[in-house]
Amino acid sequence: LNGLLTHRSRAMLGKKKQGARNALGAALILAFTAAPAAFAADERGWYMGANIGSAKAKDADASDISAKFTGYTTVSTTVDDTDTGYKILAGYQFNKTWAIEVGYVDLGKITADTTATGPAATYRQESEGKGWSLDGVGTLQMGEKTKLFAKLGAFRWDMDSRCVKLSGTGSCNAPTDRSASGTDLKYGVGFKYDFNKKVGLVVEWERYTDVGVDNRGATDKGKTGQSDMDFLSIGIRYNIF
Repeated sequence: LNGLLTHRSRAMLGKKKQGARNALGAALILAFTAAPAAFAADERGWYMGANIGSAKAKDADASDISAKFTGYTTVSTTVDDTDTGYKILAGYQFNKTWAIEVGYVDLGKITADTTATGPAATYRQESEGKGWSLDGVGTLQMGEKTKLFAKLGAFRWDMDSRCVKLSGTGSCNAPTDRSASGTDLKYGVGFKYDFNKKVGLVVEWERYTDVGVDNRGATDKGKTGQSDMDFLSIGIRYNIF
């Protein structure tokens, strides 16, 4: 979504991201070294799962969006930066500690409604992010049925953005439909409870960094807006082994 990222906060966000990545890396190393490294036959094999939860754009900024509309006396924008997201995944568990996952992720829709006066006009801008993820997963056994896990990987995202004039005088900045794609870092942590050897419940937080573009380029149709996306979800895991 054009203008979702406030450029004034980019430098501060960069420092916070680096600190979070360093902390996550340390947590992964701790998990990998603390758990037994020997392979166990009953821990190896394929699993699959699905999550549903709340996806939130961290960098959506109403004032930046309003600034894009010129020629009006007053402009105000409200942003709905939270929507329902979901993912489906498959993974392979190498042992009690190591696993690898691939998944398809839909991060929902970001919606911005803009109202202008002098002359009167209303606009709606929508942005949708989705894509494929690949993660390394480290697990630390806490109890007989409880585990903590951390993951680090890459997200191949696609972002589609569109602007529609709902009423009044004026027009959206061209082009009205924009799209972009890219690959960026993702990471997360979570908790798992095993009901039995086959079925488990997970609660998980993930961050998908720099989804979208905030600059024009030869391979995209224009700005889609760029934001980190947080995804807090609950899900089911089913062990095929």
